[in-house]
Amino acid sequence: MEKCIMMKKFFISGLIIGSLCQSVYASVNALDESQRTQFMREMSVWKYGDPLDKMNQFILDPSFNPFVKDAHGRTALDYSRKYQIKPIEYILQKKFYRKYYNNHSGKSMSEVFTGEDNKVDFVRAVAKGSFPAIQAFMSENETFNLNYELEGGISPLSATALIKDVDLSGKIFSYLIEKGANPNETLKYLSRDNLGHVFCASDNYLMMLLAISKGYDINLRNRDGLDVYEYSVKNNKKFCQSHLENIAKSNHGKIL
Repeated sequence: MEKCIMMKKFFISGLIIGSLCQSVYASVNALDESQRTQFMREMSVWKYGDPLDKMNQFILDPSFNPFVKDAHGRTALDYSRKYQIKPIEYILQKKFYRKYYNNHSGKSMSEVFTGEDNKVDFVRAVAKGSFPAIQAFMSENETFNLNYELEGGISPLSATALIKDVDLSGKIFSYLIEKGANPNETLKYLSRDNLGHVFCASDNYLMMLLAISKGYDINLRNRDGLDVYEYSVKNNKKFCQSHLENIAKSNHGKIL
């Protein structure tokens, strides 16, 4: 009898724990009465110097959806910018690039990175930010042509947009340029976009400015006839737009 009572207690406590886990799991993307997620609320009260642990937990949750919008149409990325939480912003930008990439290429990342071809392996190493592997490969293949695009619409240079660490992304980008990669490449599988459009898709103005410093021509247009400035305005990429306007001011109203 005592054993049955104990089993019943374990069963009830198990149901309680299970229901709690389900409520926490479901609440990652759930909107509260103010039409905000828990993640959005956390960001709205964050102050410089506060830990980022709780926010990182939301991002790492397998069910986390960065594209959920509040009552005003703002996403988690918008919140990270509004409250100037740069580490979170950079992580969310990468997720937005992945969505942009999938929408344009019609292929998933897993489809692009399948195969054992040297070109696929190299792009995979770039996307992972494996700088030692990249250097080792280039030292063994000095004549390797870096100016190619995989069928899915991604090149060695555009793959740097997938690296979470922006400093590492810039370091690898500069290295590839030194080794002969073309900063003015056109990605035919991505609506004939170029690197400016790729970086501005996630409003990654740091990589856009680096590309410009390495010879990227911001007057290049995509299939829709938009140069990188027009693209940033149309798609509300405020950081890229602002920096391109500053460039225009320093050039008497001309974008380079």
